[in-house]
Amino acid sequence: MKSAIRKSLRQLKAQGMKIRTPNEIEVHFRKTPPQTGHQKALFVVVYNDICAFNDCFASSPFVKREKTISLNNINNIGLPAFFNQTIKEHLTDDLWFIFCHQDFIFKEDLLSRLKELDANTVYGPIGARVSENRAFGQIIQTNNKPTGTKLAEPTIVQTLDEMCLIAHSSIFKEGVTFDEKFKLHFYGADLCMSAYVSGFDIRAIQFACQHKSRTLTGDLNSPSYMEALGLFREKWMKFLPIKTTTALIRK
Repeated sequence: MKSAIRKSLRQLKAQGMKIRTPNEIEVHFRKTPPQTGHQKALFVVVYNDICAFNDCFASSPFVKREKTISLNNINNIGLPAFFNQTIKEHLTDDLWFIFCHQDFIFKEDLLSRLKELDANTVYGPIGARVSENRAFGQIIQTNNKPTGTKLAEPTIVQTLDEMCLIAHSSIFKEGVTFDEKFKLHFYGADLCMSAYVSGFDIRAIQFACQHKSRTLTGDLNSPSYMEALGLFREKWMKFLPIKTTTALIRK
């Protein structure tokens, strides 16, 4: 019932009504009880650099090949297109999808923790919210130094970084999907906003991992980033400001 109320409020906000329930603090609309106990998972990763894939994601000691679907992106398709196709092929399964970048490494057994997570929530190791100028969730970067704020428990955020997104099949059964207009940038933030409008929570969760990228934000001046930023701002105008791990987006 509370989930239905929350979804209705968020959809009214999308239609332009002023609803004073900032999505990062809607704790009074939490689902009761959480839908936990799900542990089966599928890792999904797209790569365009076989060396980076083998040195990073494929080197994760806690990721089994038989639980992974990977794509060598020789045709340079947008990541969301492959993600959506994989979701479609496994939509009837009761499992967690774990969408990862090729340069992401799991340093602990995430699968053992999935059964404790609420299947009605989208998770990731690092996220952001408008109210605070910091990253929620701590990861290790290429230089082996930590970035972000370490979390004691799953924490409500507005959006999550694309390096790793964790969502249960039940969320996609409700119609949430990746927007294929966002081929590389902002597809994670867009998924979070789509899930939010559909009544689901977004939370950063602490686990041991490493992101072997030059920076957390990437190239913020590239044409592809600027184009995606414009598309994202236009799509979610009624919800601005929105904080992502790369930008604070205002009207």
